[in-house]
Amino acid sequence: MNKKQYKLIALLLAMTMAVSSISYAANADRKVSAAAKTDNEVLTVAKKDIIRKNETKVSSGPVIEEPEIPAKSKISFTRLGSKKVKVSWSMSAGAEKYILYKKTNNNGYKIVAKTTKLKYTDKKVVAGKRYKYYVKSERTYDGKTYASNSNAKSFRIANFVNTKHQKYSYSEMCGDIKSFKNTYSDYVSVKVVGKSNDKRNIYDVVIGNKKAKKTLLVIGNIHAREYMTAQLCMAQIESYLKNYNGSVKGVKVKNVLNKMAVHYIPMANPDGTTISQFGISKIRDRKLRKALYKMSGASHTATWKANARGVDLNRNSNSHFKANHGGKRGSEGFSGPSAASEPETKAIAGLLKQLKNNKTLKGVVNYHAMGSIVFGSGGSGKVKKETQKMYRLARKITGYASGDSYGSSSGPSVGSMRDYVMEKIKSPCITLEIGVAGCPLPISQFSSIWRKNESLVLREAKLLL
Repeated sequence: MNKKQYKLIALLLAMTMAVSSISYAANADRKVSAAAKTDNEVLTVAKKDIIRKNETKVSSGPVIEEPEIPAKSKISFTRLGSKKVKVSWSMSAGAEKYILYKKTNNNGYKIVAKTTKLKYTDKKVVAGKRYKYYVKSERTYDGKTYASNSNAKSFRIANFVNTKHQKYSYSEMCGDIKSFKNTYSDYVSVKVVGKSNDKRNIYDVVIGNKKAKKTLLVIGNIHAREYMTAQLCMAQIESYLKNYNGSVKGVKVKNVLNKMAVHYIPMANPDGTTISQFGISKIRDRKLRKALYKMSGASHTATWKANARGVDLNRNSNSHFKANHGGKRGSEGFSGPSAASEPETKAIAGLLKQLKNNKTLKGVVNYHAMGSIVFGSGGSGKVKKETQKMYRLARKITGYASGDSYGSSSGPSVGSMRDYVMEKIKSPCITLEIGVAGCPLPISQFSSIWRKNESLVLREAKLLL
C-alpha cells in the first residue's frame, strides 16, 4: 500500500465516524424533542383538567355579592355655648345614614338624631351633667340592615382650668389641654414642639383659624417659679374657646380668631416648674437629679428659675449671648455653655422661625411674673413701631407701670428672649410682668391679675389684624 492509498483509507474512516456522530446526535435530539412534547402534553392536559375543575366549581351555583358593612365613625365635639354642643363624626365608608345615640349620666341611651349628615347640634346640654354619645352607621342591602357602632365618647359642660390653687402643675396642664381638644375640636389644635431635658412635652396650643394668614405667639412660664403665668395662659385659652361665639369684655372672639390664629406655649419650662413646685426628687432622670442636688439653690427649690440643667432660659437665647455668663449652673442667672444649648430654648426658637418663614407672625407676648410692669422698648423701624403699639395697649388695659427705665444703663440683657424675637426674628414683642410680690406668687393675687389680663391677648391680636 503506497502513501496515497493509506491517506485515502484514513480519510474514509474519519468521514464514516463523523456521519455516525451526527446520526447519534440527531436521534438523541429526536428523543429529547419527543420527551419534551410528551411533558408538554401532560402539562397541557393537567392545566385543562384544573381549568375544567375550576369551571365546574364556578358554575356550580350563582355568584353571591358580600355586602359592605359600614366602617366605624369617630366622634368629636365643639361646645357652641352654655347649653349647646355640636357633635360631629367622620364619614363611614358604605353608610347610607347615621343614627346618633345619647345618654345622660347613668341613664340608658336614647336616639337623638337620624340623619345623612355628619353633624348634629344638641341644644339640650347643661352644666353639671355628663353625657355620652355614639353613632351607628347603617346601610340596607337586599332587605337586610348592616351597621357598625362608633366608640362611645364623653362630653360635659365645665370649666377645666383650676385657678383656685397656687401650684398649677405640668400634669394639670396636660389634662386641661386634653379637655380643650375634646370639648372645642373645631377651635383648637395642639402639637408638641419639643421636649425638656426630663422628657416633658413643650406644647403649642393653637386657637382660632388654623389656616389664618396672621398669627400671634404667647409664651408663658420661661422662669420656673413664675408658674402663675402658665395658669393665666391656660385660663385665657379657655375663656376665648368658651366664648368663641360670644365676646370677652366687648370683643367678639370669632371676629378676631377667624382671622388670626393665636399660638400659646403656656409652660415653656416644665422641668423647672416641677422643681419649683415639688422639689428635685420629682425629676425622673437619675443623672439630672444627681447633678441638681450639687447646684446652688438646691436647698431652697421653691424659688428655682432655671431648667433641670441649671440654665436660665431667659439668658440662653441667641441675642447678645455670652457663654457661661452668670457664674455656675444653679437656680438662676447662668446663661449656658452656648446659645440655645437647651431643648426648651430650641423649641421656642423653632416655632418662632416656622411662623416667621410662613410670613404669618405679627407679634409676640411674653409673660413673666414679678413687678406689674410692661416692657416695650428696643427694636428698630417697623418692629419698634409695632412693639410700641402693643406696649401702649398693654399698659392701657392692665394699668401696669412702664419698664422703659429698667436696664437702660446696663445695656441689653444677655440671651434675652424678647431681644432675640425683635432682633433675630424681626417681630414686635412685649413682656408683661404680672403680680406685685415675690415669686412664686400667692393664689390670692390671681383674681386681680385675671381682671387685668383676661382680654389682653385677644385685644393685642385685634390690634395686629
